[in-house]
Order: sequence, then C-alpha cells, then structure tokens
Amino acid sequence: MLQQLFKQVLSDKACGVNNKLLLKRGIPERLQYLLAGQHARELHIYGSWGQTFEAHVPWDAICFKQYTTTTTFHLFCVFLLAKDGSGMYLSLNQGVDYLKELNSVKNVPSTRRQKHRQYLQSCSHELLGKLGGATGYITGPIDLGIDNSKSTGWFYQHSNIAAKYYQAGAIPTEDQLLRDVLDLLNKYDELITAVPNYRNFVHSLL
Repeated sequence: MLQQLFKQVLSDKACGVNNKLLLKRGIPERLQYLLAGQHARELHIYGSWGQTFEAHVPWDAICFKQYTTTTTFHLFCVFLLAKDGSGMYLSLNQGVDYLKELNSVKNVPSTRRQKHRQYLQSCSHELLGKLGGATGYITGPIDLGIDNSKSTGWFYQHSNIAAKYYQAGAIPTEDQLLRDVLDLLNKYDELITAVPNYRNFVHSLL
C-alpha cells in the first residue's frame, strides 16, 4: 500500500500537482500504522506540501517526538519528493529554518546563501562522522532538482546526512520501504545519542 501511495504522489508531482490528501493524511497514517510498536521512541509523523505557497519539494517526515515535532529545527527522517516527480529520497536530514535567526536566509545576497550552503554541508559532514557507518547510503548533497536558493528545498539538498534514492518507476515494496525506514531510524537514534544537544552542536560550527 505504501508503495502505491508514493507512486501516486510522484505521478501527480510529475504533472505539477502536490497531492495534498496523500501527503497530509494517506502517507503519514500508513507510516504510523506500519511503525506502531516498531521503535522504542515515540514518533511524530506528518507531511507538508507547503504553507502560503505550494512547496517545490513536498515531504513526509518522521521525528522523535521527545526532541522535535517540526522540521524547522533539529534532526529527523524525511521522504523528500523531487521537484519534477522523477523520484524521491528517504533522508536523515536537519531543519534549516534556524538559519533565519542568523541572517534571514531569504533576504541575503547570493554569496551569503552560498555560505549557508557550505555551513549546512559542514554540519552534515560532522554529523555523518558520528555515525558508526553509512554503507549503502548517499552521503552529502542530494539532487531534488532545485536551483532556486530561496527555496527551502534547495537547502534540504545540502543538509542531507544520509539518504536512499528511489526512482519514480522503481519504488520498492512496502516491506522494503519499511526496512529502509527502520534502518534509518536506527541511525537517527544513534545520532541523537551522539549529539544530545543539537543546538549547541550546530552553533559550535558557526
């Protein structure tokens, strides 16, 4: 069922449509059902297609509720749909909105946004080093088809820590997707344990 849900949202995305119903309800509810009792930590699962404007990169996130219930800050696992619907990533990622506290990300010169990109990549590199290993994962920047550096999706490309990529025409079975999610949740747990104070960590790299 999860396979079919993702196939549908990617197909819709390829036609320029964010399927709000599946992103907001269908996928989170199915993930909640599949993950019930599968992980020791309490999970908060939710999706977004954007708020004021539709997002270039809609997503469905899985957060450790003890630490965060939002993707604006902290660490989380997230399914990120490519802008053109050609595929999606399951990513261990970080919130990027806190950069607004530093320099109002959307209103700074291009050169400063590039510095933000470099900063996010530095954070990702340091966080990756705290994992026991990431064999089989894409580490570092990912490609969501976003070249507009004012888009939050552009930043998510550079804040990726470890990810798996699925082409739209080759979405795995529900069982495989569940195994992949559980494996990444274990890495998420490992990272949270290694970096108990994430705020101090990211600010130490400024």
